[in-house]
Amino acid sequence: MNGISPKLPLMVDDIDGHYNNNKTIKESVSQNLKHLLLTNPGEKMMDPSFGAGLMSHLFEPMLVSSFPDIEATIIQQVSKYLPFVELLDIRFQTGNPDLGQPPELLSIRVDFVITPIQESAILVINSDLN
Repeated sequence: MNGISPKLPLMVDDIDGHYNNNKTIKESVSQNLKHLLLTNPGEKMMDPSFGAGLMSHLFEPMLVSSFPDIEATIIQQVSKYLPFVELLDIRFQTGNPDLGQPPELLSIRVDFVITPIQESAILVINSDLN
């Protein structure tokens, strides 16, 4: 079966051919957004400004005061590298010890629209990377 782009991480698949594929534009754009957010600036060869650097916040104290800076970086990176994505909302949620979650847990939810096809999607990234 044909696809739009390889699904990462690369995994052998007899159905798609050599590797699993993203079958829809929504899957492909969500994957690209996730990689943009998780890539640290300087990691991508030939484009050292690529990446929002969320991974660099993994072992830092999660202060609510740092959320606006992270949000501004996300907005700037998406407008530069994924101009066809309109960000609707970015929400941060820390772990709740009352629910058995460690307080250092951070979840970032990004609601967005793929403007050329007017399809909305939600990407959630947890600090445990699940």
